[in-house]
Amino acid sequence: MEGDGTRPAVRLTVDTLDDVSLEKLKGRIHNMFWRGHKLSGLVMRERFSLGATGSVGW
Repeated sequence: MEGDGTRPAVRLTVDTLDDVSLEKLKGRIHNMFWRGHKLSGLVMRERFSLGATGSVGW
């Protein structure tokens, strides 16, 4: 994702996982520490993510 680099972000679009699997993935990522930073994970449903069936952002 574009930005100035002060708050790096990534958006991962997944079309083949069901809601339960996406929530499990989010649970493994959310509040995880990586390189001294706390990660936040969230699942955006289709109605929020510009046409994707499921996105995990962190």
